Amino acid sequence: MKSEQQGKSNIAIVKYWGKKGFQLPANPSISFTLDNIYTQTEFALKERSNNDAFEINFFFENKPKPEFLPKILAFFKSINPYFSWLQHYCLEIHSYNNFPFGTGIASSASSMSALAKCIMDLDQQIKGEPLSNEFLMQRVSYYSRIGSGSACRSVYNGFSEWGKHPDIVGSSDEYAIGLTNIHPDFMQIRDAVLLIETSEKSVSSSKGHDMLNEHWYANRRFEQGFENTKLLYRALQDGDINHFGQIAEQEALTLHAMMLTSTEGYFLINPNTLNVLNAIRQFRIRQGIQAFFTMDAGANVHLLYFEKDKSAIKSFINKELLQYCSNKEYIDSPIAK
Repeated sequence: MKSEQQGKSNIAIVKYWGKKGFQLPANPSISFTLDNIYTQTEFALKERSNNDAFEINFFFENKPKPEFLPKILAFFKSINPYFSWLQHYCLEIHSYNNFPFGTGIASSASSMSALAKCIMDLDQQIKGEPLSNEFLMQRVSYYSRIGSGSACRSVYNGFSEWGKHPDIVGSSDEYAIGLTNIHPDFMQIRDAVLLIETSEKSVSSSKGHDMLNEHWYANRRFEQGFENTKLLYRALQDGDINHFGQIAEQEALTLHAMMLTSTEGYFLINPNTLNVLNAIRQFRIRQGIQAFFTMDAGANVHLLYFEKDKSAIKSFINKELLQYCSNKEYIDSPIAK
């Protein structure tokens, strides 16, 4: 018995950075899902006898990856109470990305959402209990969050929100929700991921979250996250693209400022990152095109723009930005619809 599912990456506009309890966000976050950036996962079950030991074989891009097993084992240990049938099988998982792993492009979000989709698919096959799509998505989001916090947002197309917020009906710390009433202009958004670095980042997101727990400015950052979530959702409903862009850039720079000013401060951006950020701002002023940047926890830059400006942005990237990219590479994706 097996299941094959795809999990898509997402890019957070309001950032999730800092935890409370087990895999719960210290502040809400809003992201949109990227249609062309994904993880494909195949999850196969093999029945085992009472004499067989529980076993997981994991392959990433057709190669065994034993270094990934501790995180995967911890995930299965956490979800085992919900899926008692797992103990009757040996598990074989094959996974691959269509983008570089570990470079700050939400690979844990896409991979864990794909894995959670597989598990829920197999659960329905075994139990023969079809669920409503809304409840199924909620459950997949819940289990994705256990594996990787931001993965819970990758379950939904379009824009999604994670974290209890008084102004967003249905919001929860335990799973993400898809956002409705989004202005149609925002459904034409695109993300050009400029690959400044393709090597694995020096500090993992998990360690970064831990560092924030002792940060002098952590509580003020969490307050900012709550406020920006409210303001961003309003901008998404009103079609206020300039306010959206202002929040996106502020959030990205705040995220990296928190890293820089942690007790063991660290740099994930590099000179080419700064060159790209400056070029995007100068291009926006010079051309009057609504193009903005954001970043996740890495050196790479996400250039946010809209379908109507695709030709101008492609020219801008080729002429001015590719010189700063590793191997002159970037990945362009529309929003998943």
